[in-house]
Amino acid sequence: MSARSIFSVIVLGLAACPVVSFAQTDVLPPVENANYIFSALTNATAMVRSGPAESYYATMKLGRDSPLTVVGIKYDWLKIVPPEGSFSYVAKQYVEKQADGTGRVTGDDVNVRAGSKLSSLKATVQCKVNRGDVVSIIGEADEYYQIKPPPGAFLFVHKTLANPVKVIGKATTQPATGGVAYERQPAPTTQPALTVEPHNEAEIARTQALQAKAETEFERLETEFKALDGTAIDQQPVPELLAGYEKLSRDENLPTSMLRVVERRLPVLRTKNEIREQVLAMMRKQEELKKKTDEATLIRQKQEEKMKATLEVYTALGTLQPSSFQPGGGTIYRITDPATGRTQCYVRTNDPKYPEFIGKFVGVKGKLINDPQLTLDVVDATAIAVVDPGAVNKRVTAHVLPPSMRQGAAQTATTEGN
Repeated sequence: MSARSIFSVIVLGLAACPVVSFAQTDVLPPVENANYIFSALTNATAMVRSGPAESYYATMKLGRDSPLTVVGIKYDWLKIVPPEGSFSYVAKQYVEKQADGTGRVTGDDVNVRAGSKLSSLKATVQCKVNRGDVVSIIGEADEYYQIKPPPGAFLFVHKTLANPVKVIGKATTQPATGGVAYERQPAPTTQPALTVEPHNEAEIARTQALQAKAETEFERLETEFKALDGTAIDQQPVPELLAGYEKLSRDENLPTSMLRVVERRLPVLRTKNEIREQVLAMMRKQEELKKKTDEATLIRQKQEEKMKATLEVYTALGTLQPSSFQPGGGTIYRITDPATGRTQCYVRTNDPKYPEFIGKFVGVKGKLINDPQLTLDVVDATAIAVVDPGAVNKRVTAHVLPPSMRQGAAQTATTEGN
């Protein structure tokens, strides 16, 4: 059995509040004030919460021997005046900021929400303010002003974490605000006896540690969730976030207000995870296709390189024939198409062995130039060799190739020289 159910504070002389069962909501249920206000000191590190249950988010952490002003009790919880450093939130749209730093409320039944130094939550409604009320502005957060807690805004501490000290006055309720004032007057003839049963500090500390751990994990996940916007879905840590929120949804130490946020996040993350898996699958297919395309390109390049390494390239291929046109500066020969006998280009050389190649299918190497005295280009030959016509376009090719031997090209007529 937990410390919450074992230990209780017995406050004699204080008016007991009626026990009202309620469902946990973000709107704080009414917690009536006691007839007497008393001071107390925390007896351990204490979490101050926005409502009278551990399901409400913590607003601040107090050290041991921190002073409290207690105005009421609800179940196991002490209703306290917000400690020094506490703040509340009110929507900017209902407040007209004044030059002196105060704000004048411009609407009716405007919610005042509990602020927290430990998280960005602002869900619990503490009280309401109305048109004409003045609030003290101490900061801003998003669409809210941070204000000093107005009359009627209270916080809560578990009764096992505080020891009553003394009655400090008789409570008087201020109907217009719902706040509490007290008269510093002599205590009743019979001083109310204030006693606290012993409690297990180790168990309380353990419970608080578990709650703090759950709330810290919640804040971490919320920060990562908000960082998803603007990030490509394939780079989002959706599976890790989904697993973290699912685990947190089963944590009994998580406050109800945070649990509701977790429950809203889960379906969003599950949908995101499905979309992410579809995108990743498509990217894998694209990567596989690119890999296959790259492999095919590589194979083709290797084949081309291999062909280039074994391919003999001549300047001109064809049947060598004599020419009747001899303008001087070397003997002129003709390279003809073996299928048509038409001249493709001229060959000029002083090499005496060239007549041996007349009538043979040859390959000639040299510089291909344009000679204005000739009707076709001429090769200033540097080498000649007999070539197998069957090797053309396989192991042999040339810049000047007979039309009849070109792959996929129609035969073109050429002018036969003299």
